[in-house]
Amino acid sequence: GLNVPGRPNDAGQALFVEQCASCHGEFGEGGANPARPGSIITPISSTGFLNTFTDDTLFNIIANGLPDRGMAAFSQD
Repeated sequence: GLNVPGRPNDAGQALFVEQCASCHGEFGEGGANPARPGSIITPISSTGFLNTFTDDTLFNIIANGLPDRGMAAFSQD
């Protein structure tokens, strides 16, 4: 668990804050999509969302992005 109260940030949480929170929200709560005005970024911290995607799927989304939704790819060729 990355979001355990009173636990210091670990590398994954620090990376999320640095690379993802500006669009996905500090706690993955979603919000306005800066790449697509009028579009809302789906919350990614809910149990329903997290139970919907496998680790491999999430890795691929992060690596390859979702260009049709305004999410950049974060992979390194």
